[in-house]
Amino acid sequence: MKKKKNSNIFNHLLCHVVSISLKRKEVKKILDKAKFDYSDLDQIGIHQLIKDELSDDTVLSKRIFRYLNNKYASELKKFKDYSIKEWVDFLNKNLSIDNLASSIWISATLKDLTKEESLKIFNIINIFIPYYLEDSIAKERELELNQKNIIALEKKYLQLTTQRQEEINKFKTIIKENDLIIDSLKKQSIINVNKVNKEKSPVNLAYESKWEKKYNISKEKNKELIKEKSKLKRDIKEYKKLIKDYEQDILLLNTELNEIRNCDKCKFDSSNIPAECPKKILLVGGLEGLKSSYAQLANQMSLNLDYHNGCCKNGIESLSNKIGRCDAVICPIDINSHSACLAVKRFCKKMNKSFYMVNRSSISSLEETLKEICS
Repeated sequence: MKKKKNSNIFNHLLCHVVSISLKRKEVKKILDKAKFDYSDLDQIGIHQLIKDELSDDTVLSKRIFRYLNNKYASELKKFKDYSIKEWVDFLNKNLSIDNLASSIWISATLKDLTKEESLKIFNIINIFIPYYLEDSIAKERELELNQKNIIALEKKYLQLTTQRQEEINKFKTIIKENDLIIDSLKKQSIINVNKVNKEKSPVNLAYESKWEKKYNISKEKNKELIKEKSKLKRDIKEYKKLIKDYEQDILLLNTELNEIRNCDKCKFDSSNIPAECPKKILLVGGLEGLKSSYAQLANQMSLNLDYHNGCCKNGIESLSNKIGRCDAVICPIDINSHSACLAVKRFCKKMNKSFYMVNRSSISSLEETLKEICS
């Protein structure tokens, strides 16, 4: 397909090239690399600047052309041998919101078009512009909603973390005080026993009955102190368990927050809206040597596959984070650790994730499970 910078169709599509084929972030990146000062321009001013530069043969214009040709190199190569009629037929049958940006640039670089051909291509592309704008507005609203959710979750996380930390510090203080009490009771017990033993020495045999009575009283007191000590130890054990539960709550809340932060839907810019995220599947266990084959199979089914080998020697935090970022979990039990299988069940139930416990870790078994997930 032959190309020329300033053809008649190029001038017709110039506004679409600047606003759709080029994204806002890409325009600013090009201007920054060219050391172009645009600090006093708003978005409309930047748009008009790029239009004016593309209309003339300037250094910035050449830089923009190189960038667009590199960005859509694969599409330009694919359609380079198409005739004008074949390209018009392709647009009529296959033009969509997904390939609109590349189709605008390919059309803009055509040359030797009649006025009728230019108008036909321009009209076909213009049909999709309202749908593109409507889709962009909907996704911008979704982005704004997601950002509000992130702010609310971060606020909740901060409140819960502060509250839990205060409670943990309080329990640590209580534990420390209880340890001091236990040490004091131990010392008092030793003093009482020594005192009784001393008072029962042969020097005071005349008073043996008296000291025997005192000894029995001290012995009973020691028993009470031992009971109190046991109760304090039980309290400390419960406090430690409660601290562990609070720390687990914070870990799960962290995982939930990371899930939103790492989601492509939450990170995209309103000027560069991606397509809907493919499902993310986590495979826990299986043969590490087949990891690439597992991933290739998932890609063929338009799925993203993440992998965890099932080893939990260094803790389950990494497994918990991976489960938080996925849509479903597959866990083969033939090549896996017992702790990983238990962790998958526990975290998936807590995070409301789908999970599949399968008997074999073979390619065929994985394929059947992925088909079940896709159905």
